[in-house]
Amino acid sequence: MSKLSKFLQKPEKLTLETTDKEKIEFEIHPLTVDELDLLLGLESKDAEVVGNSLKKIVKITLKKAIPDATDSEVSNFPIKKVGKLIDTILRVNKVEMSKEALAKAKQNFKTFGSNAKK
Repeated sequence: MSKLSKFLQKPEKLTLETTDKEKIEFEIHPLTVDELDLLLGLESKDAEVVGNSLKKIVKITLKKAIPDATDSEVSNFPIKKVGKLIDTILRVNKVEMSKEALAKAKQNFKTFGSNAKK
């Protein structure tokens, strides 16, 4: 491995409870340079840009965490579980957002994410 491997961030474990009270643990992996534009999109004043960025980040993160998940399973991930997932994604990627900006981003995701199919 090269010297760059020493800079790689470690994934963080996240446990979520299913509708039938089963606890599922999986690892939330950091985003890569290829996904940097999505993180930058979270700072936009345009709600649609924020919603699209957040939705794509959630989908990418879920696919990394659960590689055998189908696109349909990822797209149908329950909105009410997204808050804890988003908090973990931001922490793993060392992204700091004000409480207000984070609340707005989550609200935009809930509003936009449930209406968009991208």
